[in-house]
Amino acid sequence: MLAGFPEPSLEAPWRWIAATCIYAGLRPGEALGLRKEDLDTRSWTLAVRHSWTVPLPKDGDARDVPVVTELRPYLLAAMKESRGALMFPRPDGAPHAPETRWLLVAHLRRALKRAGVVEGYRFICRRKGCGYEETRQAASDDRCPKCHMRLWVSPVPRKLRAYDLRHSHATLLRKAGVDLGVVQRALGHSSPEITAAVYDHTDVDDFREDLERALSFGSAQVNAPAMQAPKNTKGEGRDAPGNPNDIAAL
Repeated sequence: MLAGFPEPSLEAPWRWIAATCIYAGLRPGEALGLRKEDLDTRSWTLAVRHSWTVPLPKDGDARDVPVVTELRPYLLAAMKESRGALMFPRPDGAPHAPETRWLLVAHLRRALKRAGVVEGYRFICRRKGCGYEETRQAASDDRCPKCHMRLWVSPVPRKLRAYDLRHSHATLLRKAGVDLGVVQRALGHSSPEITAAVYDHTDVDDFREDLERALSFGSAQVNAPAMQAPKNTKGEGRDAPGNPNDIAAL
């Protein structure tokens, strides 16, 4: 998806910003509020202290997040191009306004189309006045069933927001088996319940392997004899107790 963004530059920082949101779990405003001084290249951490131009509250989401190896080249390239104190400024060095998120969304959806991350494909007849149009799940080279003109195929990107890159960050961590408490701290939430309720989009198949590993007890369990109910040797009723030792053996 990141490769689908325009080649990054001071005039088009969208790939740098998207990478920061998805690798570090930042909100768009937090990414665009970063200062150069917020990046510590000795410990490779980011100090998240602003949203756009406004400082985060002391007891809010201010936090330090680790900078993973794949994110580092994006940040270093942005800093090299930046004029002034901001990590991702406008070409004149001024901060971006909140309305910038819509530009990021537009470029995000184009990048998704180029990467093939789409909801489906819209088939439209090229003949003027025909009016045939249909949405399908897969792309194909086809002709209009009405007039036999070759169809124009257009991918339909997922309707993601820039904020959804943060959701992707959390879901990727959880799908990889990262502890919920670690994800909570990375996102700056006050409790893991918030993280799980809002950002955890995993399903049962994502942790099936972990369950299998935790609840497998080796070959001894596989070869264990089948359990049998205690025998009633006294000819008493069905509910009469058997030998207490039989119960202990179970």
